[in-house]
Amino acid sequence: MKDENLTFDNIDNYARTLDNKAFCKLLMKDTLGVGASLNKALRIRDSMGNKSGVIISNIHLARYYTYAQDSVKAIAIAKEANRLANAIKNNRDYLETLSILANLDHKNSSIYLKKHIDFSDSLQILERKIQNKFTRIAFETDEYIEETKRLAEQKVWIVVTSVAGGLLFVLALFIVAQISKNRILSFENEQQKSNEQVYLLTLKQQEKLEAEKVKERHRISEELHDGVLGKLFGTRMNLGFLEIKGDKNTLKQHREIHR
Repeated sequence: MKDENLTFDNIDNYARTLDNKAFCKLLMKDTLGVGASLNKALRIRDSMGNKSGVIISNIHLARYYTYAQDSVKAIAIAKEANRLANAIKNNRDYLETLSILANLDHKNSSIYLKKHIDFSDSLQILERKIQNKFTRIAFETDEYIEETKRLAEQKVWIVVTSVAGGLLFVLALFIVAQISKNRILSFENEQQKSNEQVYLLTLKQQEKLEAEKVKERHRISEELHDGVLGKLFGTRMNLGFLEIKGDKNTLKQHREIHR
Protein backbone atom coordinates (compact mmCIF):
# COMPACT_ATOMS: atom_id res chain seq x y z
CA MET A 1 0.00 0.00 0.00
CA LYS A 2 2.83 2.38 0.86
CA ASP A 3 4.61 1.67 -2.46
CA GLU A 4 1.36 2.22 -4.40
CA ASN A 5 0.79 5.58 -2.68
CA LEU A 6 4.38 6.59 -3.40
CA THR A 7 4.02 5.56 -7.03
CA PHE A 8 0.85 7.58 -7.40
CA ASP A 9 2.18 10.69 -5.63
CA ASN A 10 5.62 10.96 -7.28
CA ILE A 11 6.75 8.36 -9.80
CA ASP A 12 10.25 9.85 -10.06
CA ASN A 13 10.86 9.56 -6.32
CA TYR A 14 9.47 6.03 -6.44
CA ALA A 15 11.95 5.02 -9.16
CA ARG A 16 14.83 6.64 -7.26
CA THR A 17 13.85 4.91 -4.02
CA LEU A 18 13.39 1.57 -5.74
CA ASP A 19 16.78 1.81 -7.44
CA ASN A 20 18.67 2.93 -4.30
CA LYS A 21 17.04 0.25 -2.16
CA ALA A 22 18.01 -2.48 -4.64
CA PHE A 23 21.57 -1.20 -4.96
CA CYS A 24 21.96 -1.07 -1.17
CA LYS A 25 20.90 -4.72 -1.02
CA LEU A 26 23.52 -5.51 -3.69
CA LEU A 27 26.21 -3.79 -1.65
CA MET A 28 25.21 -6.00 1.26
CA LYS A 29 25.53 -8.98 -1.13
CA ASP A 30 21.81 -9.68 -1.00
CA THR A 31 20.77 -10.23 -4.62
CA LEU A 32 17.22 -11.39 -3.97
CA GLY A 33 14.94 -9.36 -6.25
CA VAL A 34 17.70 -6.84 -6.97
CA GLY A 35 17.81 -7.42 -10.74
CA ALA A 36 14.04 -7.04 -11.12
CA SER A 37 13.94 -3.87 -9.00
CA LEU A 38 16.85 -2.28 -10.88
CA ASN A 39 15.29 -3.05 -14.26
CA LYS A 40 11.92 -1.76 -13.10
CA ALA A 41 13.49 1.51 -11.94
CA LEU A 42 15.32 1.77 -15.29
CA ARG A 43 12.08 1.35 -17.26
CA ILE A 44 10.30 4.01 -15.18
CA ARG A 45 13.12 6.51 -15.61
CA ASP A 46 13.43 5.79 -19.31
CA SER A 47 9.68 6.26 -19.81
CA MET A 48 9.92 9.64 -18.06
CA GLY A 49 12.90 10.72 -20.14
CA ASN A 50 15.02 11.10 -17.02
CA LYS A 51 18.43 10.65 -18.67
CA SER A 52 20.46 11.23 -15.51
CA GLY A 53 18.30 8.64 -13.74
CA VAL A 54 18.75 6.22 -16.65
CA ILE A 55 22.55 6.54 -16.38
CA ILE A 56 22.46 5.79 -12.63
CA SER A 57 20.20 2.78 -13.18
CA ASN A 58 22.53 1.45 -15.91
CA ILE A 59 25.58 1.89 -13.67
CA HIS A 60 23.84 0.01 -10.87
CA LEU A 61 22.78 -2.74 -13.31
CA ALA A 62 26.37 -2.98 -14.61
CA ARG A 63 27.52 -3.42 -11.05
CA TYR A 64 24.81 -6.03 -10.51
CA TYR A 65 25.75 -8.06 -13.63
CA THR A 66 29.42 -7.78 -12.71
CA TYR A 67 28.61 -9.26 -9.32
CA ALA A 68 26.54 -11.92 -11.10
CA GLN A 69 29.60 -12.60 -13.34
CA ASP A 70 27.66 -11.78 -16.50
CA SER A 71 30.36 -9.58 -18.03
CA VAL A 72 28.72 -9.41 -21.46
CA LYS A 73 25.59 -7.73 -20.12
CA ALA A 74 27.63 -5.67 -17.70
CA ILE A 75 29.87 -4.30 -20.51
CA ALA A 76 26.90 -3.60 -22.80
CA ILE A 77 25.00 -1.73 -20.10
CA ALA A 78 28.15 0.15 -19.00
CA LYS A 79 28.82 1.24 -22.62
CA GLU A 80 25.25 2.53 -22.89
CA ALA A 81 25.66 4.47 -19.65
CA ASN A 82 29.01 5.80 -20.90
CA ARG A 83 27.51 6.92 -24.20
CA LEU A 84 24.57 8.66 -22.54
CA ALA A 85 26.76 10.31 -19.87
CA ASN A 86 29.06 11.68 -22.58
CA ALA A 87 26.06 12.91 -24.57
CA ILE A 88 24.56 14.93 -21.72
CA LYS A 89 28.00 16.03 -20.39
CA ASN A 90 27.57 14.24 -17.07
CA ASN A 91 31.27 14.24 -16.14
CA ARG A 92 30.98 12.33 -12.86
CA ASP A 93 29.06 9.40 -14.33
CA TYR A 94 31.18 9.48 -17.51
CA LEU A 95 34.34 8.91 -15.45
CA GLU A 96 32.64 6.18 -13.41
CA THR A 97 31.53 4.31 -16.54
CA LEU A 98 35.06 4.53 -17.96
CA SER A 99 36.38 3.03 -14.74
CA ILE A 100 33.79 0.21 -14.90
CA LEU A 101 34.63 -0.54 -18.55
CA ALA A 102 38.38 -0.52 -17.84
CA ASN A 103 37.81 -3.20 -15.21
CA LEU A 104 35.39 -5.28 -17.30
CA ASP A 105 36.63 -4.98 -20.90
CA HIS A 106 40.15 -6.30 -20.59
CA LYS A 107 40.91 -6.04 -24.31
CA ASN A 108 40.17 -2.32 -24.37
CA SER A 109 41.15 -1.63 -20.79
CA SER A 110 44.12 0.58 -21.74
CA ILE A 111 41.91 2.65 -24.04
CA TYR A 112 39.35 3.27 -21.29
CA LEU A 113 42.09 4.02 -18.76
CA LYS A 114 43.69 6.54 -21.11
CA LYS A 115 40.31 8.17 -21.71
CA HIS A 116 39.73 8.22 -17.97
CA ILE A 117 43.12 9.81 -17.30
CA ASP A 118 42.84 12.34 -20.13
CA PHE A 119 39.31 13.33 -19.21
CA SER A 120 40.17 13.49 -15.52
CA ASP A 121 43.18 15.68 -16.32
CA SER A 122 41.06 17.93 -18.51
CA LEU A 123 38.53 18.22 -15.70
CA GLN A 124 41.30 19.08 -13.26
CA ILE A 125 42.65 21.72 -15.66
CA LEU A 126 39.14 23.10 -16.12
CA GLU A 127 38.61 22.99 -12.37
CA ARG A 128 41.88 24.87 -11.81
CA LYS A 129 40.85 27.44 -14.39
CA ILE A 130 37.51 27.83 -12.65
CA GLN A 131 39.23 28.01 -9.27
CA ASN A 132 41.70 30.54 -10.64
CA LYS A 133 38.84 32.49 -12.13
CA PHE A 134 36.95 32.48 -8.85
CA THR A 135 40.16 33.29 -7.01
CA ARG A 136 40.76 36.21 -9.35
CA ILE A 137 37.16 37.30 -8.97
CA ALA A 138 37.47 37.00 -5.19
CA PHE A 139 40.73 38.95 -5.29
CA GLU A 140 39.27 41.63 -7.54
CA THR A 141 36.19 41.71 -5.34
CA ASP A 142 38.38 42.19 -2.27
CA GLU A 143 40.30 44.91 -4.09
CA TYR A 144 37.02 46.54 -5.12
CA ILE A 145 35.76 46.33 -1.54
CA GLU A 146 39.02 47.80 -0.24
CA GLU A 147 38.93 50.53 -2.88
CA THR A 148 35.29 51.25 -2.10
CA LYS A 149 36.12 51.36 1.60
CA ARG A 150 39.09 53.63 0.92
CA LEU A 151 37.00 55.93 -1.25
CA ALA A 152 34.27 55.97 1.40
CA GLU A 153 36.81 56.88 4.08
CA GLN A 154 38.33 59.47 1.74
CA LYS A 155 34.88 60.89 1.11
CA VAL A 156 34.25 61.07 4.86
CA TRP A 157 37.57 62.83 5.38
CA ILE A 158 36.81 65.24 2.54
CA VAL A 159 33.42 66.03 4.05
CA VAL A 160 34.90 66.41 7.54
CA THR A 161 37.76 68.54 6.21
CA SER A 162 35.37 70.66 4.18
CA VAL A 163 33.06 71.18 7.14
CA ALA A 164 36.01 71.93 9.43
CA GLY A 165 37.47 74.28 6.82
CA GLY A 166 34.13 76.01 6.45
CA LEU A 167 33.78 76.39 10.20
CA LEU A 168 37.33 77.73 10.47
CA PHE A 169 36.64 80.15 7.63
CA VAL A 170 33.45 81.36 9.30
CA LEU A 171 35.32 81.62 12.61
CA ALA A 172 38.11 83.58 10.93
CA LEU A 173 35.57 85.94 9.36
CA PHE A 174 33.90 86.38 12.75
CA ILE A 175 37.25 87.08 14.43
CA VAL A 176 38.27 89.56 11.71
CA ALA A 177 34.88 91.26 11.94
CA GLN A 178 35.16 91.38 15.75
CA ILE A 179 38.69 92.78 15.57
CA SER A 180 37.56 95.37 13.03
CA LYS A 181 34.58 96.25 15.23
CA ASN A 182 36.84 96.54 18.28
CA ARG A 183 39.22 98.74 16.31
CA ILE A 184 36.34 100.98 15.23
CA LEU A 185 35.07 101.19 18.81
CA SER A 186 38.58 101.87 20.07
CA PHE A 187 39.03 104.57 17.43
CA GLU A 188 35.69 106.10 18.33
CA ASN A 189 36.65 106.03 22.02
CA GLU A 190 39.99 107.65 21.26
CA GLN A 191 38.29 110.21 19.07
CA GLN A 192 35.75 110.90 21.81
CA LYS A 193 38.57 111.30 24.33
CA SER A 194 40.37 113.62 21.91
CA ASN A 195 37.21 115.65 21.41
CA GLU A 196 36.75 115.86 25.17
CA GLN A 197 40.34 117.00 25.60
CA VAL A 198 39.90 119.56 22.83
CA TYR A 199 36.69 120.72 24.48
CA LEU A 200 38.41 121.01 27.87
CA LEU A 201 41.33 122.84 26.30
CA THR A 202 38.87 125.17 24.57
CA LEU A 203 37.10 125.84 27.86
CA LYS A 204 40.39 126.51 29.59
CA GLN A 205 41.45 128.75 26.76
CA GLN A 206 38.15 130.63 26.96
CA GLU A 207 38.58 130.92 30.73
CA LYS A 208 42.05 132.31 30.20
CA LEU A 209 40.73 134.73 27.57
CA GLU A 210 37.97 135.85 29.88
CA ALA A 211 40.43 136.25 32.71
CA GLU A 212 42.74 138.27 30.44
CA LYS A 213 39.80 140.38 29.30
CA VAL A 214 38.78 141.05 32.90
CA LYS A 215 42.39 141.78 33.80
CA GLU A 216 42.72 144.10 30.83
CA ARG A 217 39.51 145.89 31.75
CA HIS A 218 40.79 146.34 35.27
CA ARG A 219 44.09 147.64 33.98
CA ILE A 220 42.33 150.01 31.60
CA SER A 221 40.01 151.14 34.36
CA GLU A 222 42.93 151.73 36.69
CA GLU A 223 44.85 153.55 34.01
CA LEU A 224 41.83 155.66 33.19
CA HIS A 225 41.16 156.30 36.83
CA ASP A 226 44.71 157.11 37.80
CA GLY A 227 45.71 158.87 34.62
CA VAL A 228 42.66 161.01 34.11
CA LEU A 229 42.38 162.00 37.77
CA GLY A 230 46.09 162.74 37.88
CA LYS A 231 45.87 164.81 34.78
CA LEU A 232 42.78 166.60 36.06
CA PHE A 233 44.46 167.19 39.41
CA GLY A 234 47.57 168.50 37.67
CA THR A 235 45.54 170.65 35.41
CA ARG A 236 43.71 172.02 38.42
CA MET A 237 46.94 172.69 40.18
CA ASN A 238 48.38 174.40 37.15
CA LEU A 239 45.27 176.49 36.77
CA GLY A 240 45.69 177.64 40.36
CA PHE A 241 49.08 179.02 39.63
CA LEU A 242 48.00 180.83 36.53
CA GLU A 243 47.10 184.51 36.72
CA ILE A 244 43.79 184.93 35.16
CA LYS A 245 42.76 188.25 33.94
CA GLY A 246 39.29 189.07 33.15
CA ASP A 247 36.11 190.42 34.54
CA LYS A 248 34.81 189.54 37.97
CA ASN A 249 32.67 186.67 36.83
CA THR A 250 35.57 184.97 35.11
CA LEU A 251 37.77 185.37 38.15
CA LYS A 252 35.03 184.11 40.39
CA GLN A 253 34.60 180.94 38.23
CA HIS A 254 38.37 180.39 38.27
CA ARG A 255 38.40 180.47 42.04
CA GLU A 256 35.49 178.08 42.25
CA ILE A 257 37.23 175.54 39.98
CA HIS A 258 40.52 175.79 41.75
CA ARG A 259 38.82 174.96 45.02
